[in-house]
Amino acid sequence: MASYEKRPCNIGLLTFPISNSGLTPLSNLVNILSSLSDKIYLITGSAGYEFFADDQKICTYRVEHTLGSNIFTRAINYFLTQLKISYNLIKLRNKVDVWIFFIGGEGLTLPMLTAKLLRKKVAIASAGSGWKVAQARKDLLTKVLVLLQSITYSLTDKIVLYSPNLIEEGNLQKYRNKISIAHEHFLNFDKFKVEKQLNERDDLIGYIGRLSEEKGILNFIEAIPKILEIENGLKIFIGGDGQLRGKVEQCLREKNLDSKVQFTGWIPHDELPKYLNELRLLVLPSYTEGLPNIMLEAMACGTPVLATPVGAIPDIIKDGETGFIMENNSPECIAKNIIRALNHPNLEQISQNARALVEKEFTFSYFETEEEIDNPDIILNIGKFTPSNNDCYIVDYNYYIKDNYIYCKDFGGTARWEMEIFGFEEGKTVINYDDGKILGPEAIFYPDLLPQDILLRPLIEYKLSKKGYLLLHGAGISKDNQGYILSGRGSSFKTSLCMDFVRKGKFDFLGDDKIIISNEGKILSFPVHLKAFEFKVNNLNTESFRDSSNSLTFSSLVKFSNFIRYLYNEAHNKSHKIPLTTSSMLKAIFLIVRTNIQDVRIKEETNIERVAKRLAINNLADIIKGHTFMLFDSGQYFYKYVLAYSFVFPDCEIIEHWKDLQKELKEILKDVTVYEIKIPQKYNSNIVEKILEIIGGK
Repeated sequence: MASYEKRPCNIGLLTFPISNSGLTPLSNLVNILSSLSDKIYLITGSAGYEFFADDQKICTYRVEHTLGSNIFTRAINYFLTQLKISYNLIKLRNKVDVWIFFIGGEGLTLPMLTAKLLRKKVAIASAGSGWKVAQARKDLLTKVLVLLQSITYSLTDKIVLYSPNLIEEGNLQKYRNKISIAHEHFLNFDKFKVEKQLNERDDLIGYIGRLSEEKGILNFIEAIPKILEIENGLKIFIGGDGQLRGKVEQCLREKNLDSKVQFTGWIPHDELPKYLNELRLLVLPSYTEGLPNIMLEAMACGTPVLATPVGAIPDIIKDGETGFIMENNSPECIAKNIIRALNHPNLEQISQNARALVEKEFTFSYFETEEEIDNPDIILNIGKFTPSNNDCYIVDYNYYIKDNYIYCKDFGGTARWEMEIFGFEEGKTVINYDDGKILGPEAIFYPDLLPQDILLRPLIEYKLSKKGYLLLHGAGISKDNQGYILSGRGSSFKTSLCMDFVRKGKFDFLGDDKIIISNEGKILSFPVHLKAFEFKVNNLNTESFRDSSNSLTFSSLVKFSNFIRYLYNEAHNKSHKIPLTTSSMLKAIFLIVRTNIQDVRIKEETNIERVAKRLAINNLADIIKGHTFMLFDSGQYFYKYVLAYSFVFPDCEIIEHWKDLQKELKEILKDVTVYEIKIPQKYNSNIVEKILEIIGGK
């Protein structure tokens, strides 16, 4: 088989305009991504743009944000900033393969929709809980932000979190199947190191970080008088900047703490080790966190950390071993735990344990977010590639063919794509696919529509046939380990019948579009549209849904919007709301045809050769026709590729598969009962009652 190389991709990284506090995590992520990508494209603003603007390794695009003076102007400005980010995404559509939404990315719904319309893979690297930040700030737009985040999390391909704790903390349980746990932090241990031993330091504790509500800085200031009542000689340090700076300074004055508290503004990152090496304890009383850099940097400098158990903090700090955990961030709790930590008998050992831990865990390393499958039969790579189409035959202008290989640039309606297949006929199949530019809602809800429909399904059918299985176009149901196949062309009411069998007959569901049959006569489930079928069973009337779905009416639009909402809520829920089984023995096949007669007619079909021929033709017609979506009909492309390949190699096996399908079906069907069911043009659920009588009589 021809060899192939995994191609590099260009990565785009975007953030909401950030302050100085976001520079360290953003810099760490940029450094890692730079080693993984040919080119980094960064969309950011404020301190983020100023920091990276002159970096020659990164193409940086500026987006600025204005807060607004009231809730209305804030909402308008937030939308306008998202619009500006989306405009940059469109400008970079031909340069970026994968987008990573980072700081503030959870709420960027419009850029997320734009990225999906452009058919880009997207990951959200979440640095904390955005809605908890808004909640801590008592933001009136918290509920709006929660809604926006639910949409972006539904649309993204991958969610990268620092800790499993963030799943529960951020209410992300329904997205578990797309969540990966990884950190983008690494430390420079030549810079962050112990310069002054803990026992040589003065009695100085402090807070270093952003001065904002979610960081709990005001709670820390409230705790200071309570601490000084017990530890009068203790010195306090606060370093940072942010929207609460004025309020912090005011609180210190009002509490007469100016002489007790050393307050400085923002500390440049290069100067942090000097300050951390002076502290005996760093206090982080946050409401929400991801994996705070300052915590890791303090531990590297031998400074013990006292923090709240939020985000990834409990994964790193074990109370009394590598630091200290306080139950909550109330002033009373902060004060009590600071006294406890400073008087701990093993404080120096805890300092050493913390340093050893971060040295072990946060030295630079790559992180993986994809599960590997051992020895797959088909590998699909999506993104830009350099084709290996040298020394090829050229058929019909754009099909490049050589032994076990095909390449083409193709199009259909609004879609454009480029692909090559190694192992087209035998061996492991590797598909390189530059995803076609397809516009419309299907690009959002079916992001891999083209490669699935044009390439994967027919190739799966062919690969299964080589292993002794047939992938048949039809619906499947089962009861008491007896399986039944409903086969027919489009609009023959297969789905309606399947729905009524599940609802009225209490049958288990096997599949609505494809069914796998083994040569021993066993049916295996292939539920490719499981969530869509669930929605139909639980929400639609079988007598009317087919008629209304074929016409553009207000009712059909309402049903479509309900379906989209259902997908948002259920797409990542692994539980099922219909009875589902994996396999059954094939008992009977129902050949369904739609007629203009007035009543249902059922008869047993005994001519097995005729049945096998009809099923084989139905399969071939499904491959040729494909599936029609709003702006694109995927039909016949794969069959065109097969015909072009077999023109060059007329004895190839892949063309023989559809010729041999009839013979294989005939062998399987010799012990199976087959019925032909003629159905009136308008569906009536009583049809199921008549079929159930037949099944019950067998």
